[in-house]
Amino acid sequence: MFDILRTNNNSISSLEPRRYRRQKLNTYLAIFSIVFAIIIIFILFFSIQNYYSNSIGLSSNVKTNNSYSNLNDSNSSGFKNEDYNKTDGSNGYIEEDLDNMEDEEDEFENVENVVVNPPIPHDKTEKIEINTSNHYKLFILITTELIDYRKRNLLREILFGIENNLEPCISYNMDLYYKFLIPPHDLGQNKELYENFISEIIENNDIVEFQNLLGSNFTQETILNWVQTQKDYNITFDHLVLIDGNSVTNLEEIDFNLSQNTEDDEYSANLPKVIWGNFETPSADNIVVIGTGAIKTILENKDLVKHLNYSNLITQAYFYTKENFESLSNNLQSLFFLNDNQGFIVWNGKMENIPQTPTIGVGNLLMADDLIKVTEHLSIPFVPACHLTTPSEGEPRIAVVTSSSFEDDSKNCKPSILDISFASANNKRKYSQKYGYSFIPLQTSKRGIVTWGRIDAIKRTLSYYDWVLWIDTNSVITNYNVSISDLIEKFYLIIGKRAIYNVDIDEKEKYEKGKEIFDKKINMVIAEPKEGDEGDVGMLLIKNSGWSFGFIRNVQAVRDKSTVERGTIWRVLEEFPEFQKRVLLLSHKEYPLNSSPEDWKKGDFIINYGSKKCPANSIANSLKLNLEKNS
Repeated sequence: MFDILRTNNNSISSLEPRRYRRQKLNTYLAIFSIVFAIIIIFILFFSIQNYYSNSIGLSSNVKTNNSYSNLNDSNSSGFKNEDYNKTDGSNGYIEEDLDNMEDEEDEFENVENVVVNPPIPHDKTEKIEINTSNHYKLFILITTELIDYRKRNLLREILFGIENNLEPCISYNMDLYYKFLIPPHDLGQNKELYENFISEIIENNDIVEFQNLLGSNFTQETILNWVQTQKDYNITFDHLVLIDGNSVTNLEEIDFNLSQNTEDDEYSANLPKVIWGNFETPSADNIVVIGTGAIKTILENKDLVKHLNYSNLITQAYFYTKENFESLSNNLQSLFFLNDNQGFIVWNGKMENIPQTPTIGVGNLLMADDLIKVTEHLSIPFVPACHLTTPSEGEPRIAVVTSSSFEDDSKNCKPSILDISFASANNKRKYSQKYGYSFIPLQTSKRGIVTWGRIDAIKRTLSYYDWVLWIDTNSVITNYNVSISDLIEKFYLIIGKRAIYNVDIDEKEKYEKGKEIFDKKINMVIAEPKEGDEGDVGMLLIKNSGWSFGFIRNVQAVRDKSTVERGTIWRVLEEFPEFQKRVLLLSHKEYPLNSSPEDWKKGDFIINYGSKKCPANSIANSLKLNLEKNS
């Protein structure tokens, strides 16, 4: 049988057996497949060749020794002082090196346009009023157990919109102030849990421990007494919101209800004495709103209002005033209790029993998943604790990044590095706050080699900022009067002096030349390693650029566990001279960027104790001296 293919005018155009047509079609497909495969092979070949020629991946013959001869060779292309000791005998410029740096085809420009995320603008809303008074409408305190780190992370996001600390609050500058309260705890031998808790404290700066009360009762009275001490730190507020870690509440709704009738003189007069919650439903009183005046009154009458049937002091006061209303003293009569058993309820496991209105808060959410489900069900919005401000016009966005991991080592050092963790982090935090930089501590120990995390932390942070300054935990900032902008200004002149050797050319021209080179070509600044300590970086300043992400990928590609990450930075620079063209390598004589204890002198920016076997004691002494100087 034959198939007949007819044209539009019904004439016969072809006549052949079906099997012959199929064979011909298969032949065409085979030829097409072979041609397509050859094209793909050529594309892959040239892509791989181009990939390696641009140093985006490490070659297989990377040396594993600690030779740094290439970096110290005057013929190397690295941007070092030695490269500018030669002259051309004419106008005082190093024509060969500078022309090459300025005119050569930039192999990273295309990467820069593809890889780098632009810094995320801080101002994501319309005009927001910045609160600089240290007085807040709401002071939110959330009590959680130490082990409830997941709930704390959830509540940060649910209540305040904080997903991570990559764009942290430099200060609380909105109308609310919050802290997590941690009751006294005895972890025994659970060292890892405590180390992770220390990291959480340093990363978020929103946790208050009551470890000094270990062995004592931690009660609502304890919290209220602590709240009263905050005025000594210039923290004042209108209303306190107490929540436990098993509750969620609509802070926006609370603020709205407290603010809606402020034009009513009688209502406004009662606001400082308002106590708002659900006091007659068991466990519902773990969410309560209380005015500043009411706190003082309840504490003054704490012995009088004690009630054996209720554990929370505020609930005891509610029932005392209810049962003894006719005989109350004047100050207890002034308390304005609002028992709201519809706004504040207890979770019973069924979502249909939670009306979307007028519910404001739900307690007894023992599972983290329940917190999420109830928040979604009630459409609870977050209320930001801070407005992330942008730097001045023309100024770069800068982050100071360090490790929040302070693992105790096996050296049995006393004190240990864990003992000085808070002071070490606060040294960098206070410096950052002075200049409006973001301070970002990140855990850096997930790979099994602690130092590997440094480069991971930089990569994770870099796309949010223009420049990232990494500082090791065993380094101390000793001069708060040196800003990053000051450092960059110094780098301009250093580069200019290297580039223009002629002493007759004034410093202004050298500065301008250095600025031109730095702005166009320099992507990383590090201190020249001290002889015998080449593996230690201590600090580095790195720019948000395609070059930087390419360099980071090269460092991360080294997974030889016999080589720690610090040495790998130098190793990559040695193996790939093209990377050196973008690095400013500073000698200690040019500028003491990262001084060793032996070389440090007054006025130096940073002292680095990385070479010490047990650095914690030296770091502690340095931190103490620096605190006294800058307090």
